[in-house]
Amino acid sequence: MAALATLVVIAGGALTLSWGVLAMQDTSTPADSAETALLNQGRLIFEETAGGVGCASCHGHFALGDRGIAPNIRGASEERIRNALNTVQNMDFLNLVDEEIRAVAAFVGGLGALVPAKTVIQRAAVQTTELTVPAGKEIQLIFENIDRTRDYTINSEAIGIEALLVPARKAVDYVWTAPEDGGTFTVTCANCSEAGAQLTITVTQE
Repeated sequence: MAALATLVVIAGGALTLSWGVLAMQDTSTPADSAETALLNQGRLIFEETAGGVGCASCHGHFALGDRGIAPNIRGASEERIRNALNTVQNMDFLNLVDEEIRAVAAFVGGLGALVPAKTVIQRAAVQTTELTVPAGKEIQLIFENIDRTRDYTINSEAIGIEALLVPARKAVDYVWTAPEDGGTFTVTCANCSEAGAQLTITVTQE
């Protein structure tokens, strides 16, 4: 179940595994391991190494397109990525080889299966304190720390997040399956100020 292992990713740091909830034991096949390795490679290229800056420098962490520079490309096909590399002038400097393009396409394509839900942490406070997500979907909770020097720790017993470190100037995520019957869930920033420590996630039934 490597394709459903965890996407607890530190953008600009190390990828723990891939999509979904972290498995308690290793039941992966060689094919699963190869897929996980490909996703890991694609994440590293996208977030850090492409052109020395990473695709995320323009497309945003996890390809959200929220930097105002380049579009959201979550779920983009390998064909679309190759076409952009060949036709978009500002992407000339990336110089990705064929294997790297396939890895980036695997990572970006996989993001299309997840529903992103993002909050920013700054000055010891969660900036977006309420998020609404659909029931029964794979939710990619994204925590972006834009402080320059201070790290934060995220916890949620109800969701299963335990001491998730969000380093300074990094974005970290946690993939969670929102329950079919909906509900309200609390996420806590352990070392934020009391007034800015909580994020409430409401799961709604469509």
